[in-house]
Amino acid sequence: MLFRSANTETTRDALGISNESLVTIKTNNPGIINSDLIWDNGDPDWVNGLCVQRGGAVTWADGADDFTLTEETTIEMAVWTTVDTVDTYWSGIDDLVVYEFTGAGSPPGAEIINLQDVPNTRVDMGISPWGYPYYEYTIDLLAEGLEFTLPAGTYFIMLRPVSTGTTGQSYWTTAPGDPGSQSEFYWRSDYFGVPNWSPATTQWGVAYDASFKLYGSIGQPAIPDLDCYGDLNWIDVTS
Repeated sequence: MLFRSANTETTRDALGISNESLVTIKTNNPGIINSDLIWDNGDPDWVNGLCVQRGGAVTWADGADDFTLTEETTIEMAVWTTVDTVDTYWSGIDDLVVYEFTGAGSPPGAEIINLQDVPNTRVDMGISPWGYPYYEYTIDLLAEGLEFTLPAGTYFIMLRPVSTGTTGQSYWTTAPGDPGSQSEFYWRSDYFGVPNWSPATTQWGVAYDASFKLYGSIGQPAIPDLDCYGDLNWIDVTS
């Protein structure tokens, strides 16, 4: 594990293995309306937390895990869990990036979707085994008008908290992963001396997956009946 002194704490690429498995898991309703659970990579397993953030004590650290869509799907919401040190300044914005999946054992490919500084919510869920609070983050893409549609296939996604402060770290919690997962977690960070995507087994010796859920709807977003004639017509499509 890599360590480097900075700011008020020793910065770490990961929280380290936890032997605690008795943390109470709270359930938070992120206010999903007309959205289905598209992909569930699992709740936190409290095995580890992997540093993913922009700003704070670490300039940047990227992490991405895979998901698979069986049909054309509109992604409308992303929910994930982090452990944040107490000196982390939450800025109320996050990044969401989707990358190409080029095959099992290969790192994330080209960016397909890059949404930065997207408003989000953060709910305090209690204290993690490492003694830091853990949070459930939600990016409501539909509410922000940023929902996007992807064809059937496998992709990598990065969900990255943003801090405009200069202290604190955010760690994406590990999870069992979806049974349909085709790849382990990938990670990179110039700050920690790992500029290129590296699999979790290389970085930490374990094929970790990350805790996250994606919500959305199958196919393109519904087109509203703007002229109220009760059918889909040219006015609806072009307005």
